[in-house]
Amino acid sequence: MTIAAATVSEAIVTNTYTFNPGTLVVTKEIAGAAAGQQGEVVLNVVCTVDGETVLDETVTIQAGATGEVMNTYGGLVQGSECAVTETATGATTGLEVSTTLPDPVVITAAAASELRVVNTYTATAGPTPRPTPAPYQPAKKRLPSTGAEMAGGFLALGAGLVAMGGIGVAAANRRRGSRH
Repeated sequence: MTIAAATVSEAIVTNTYTFNPGTLVVTKEIAGAAAGQQGEVVLNVVCTVDGETVLDETVTIQAGATGEVMNTYGGLVQGSECAVTETATGATTGLEVSTTLPDPVVITAAAASELRVVNTYTATAGPTPRPTPAPYQPAKKRLPSTGAEMAGGFLALGAGLVAMGGIGVAAANRRRGSRH
């Protein structure tokens, strides 16, 4: 286009922009020998661009789930920074959980970025059961000892000696009576 001096010319410029969003895939892996015995697991997914939140989602995984659970979020602007946190691990009594959280990712145009959270569950050994002790029973209340408890034994000994003496006297009298 040529513009002559002292004339007005009009130019139309067209700039075509195609929005080319990225995708975020959040994968939760439930692993370990005790997988499936855990309680409810809760994840929080947040994406921001220039300090403004563009995605804030809560993902709830039901108790007893195993394997992998995936959630996909599309239409995210290139340059969005996305992170995942776990607000409930599913740990229950008798289970130990080890959690691996990923570093945040930056969304690229027309591509999928992944955040993978892995929980490994193992059963914990409980305490060894012990026999139930017998309930405490206080001793019966007794009066202080006065020595009277021993009197019964001495009384029996005395009675035995008197009886033996009586038998001895009777035997002696009998012998005497047979000599006269």
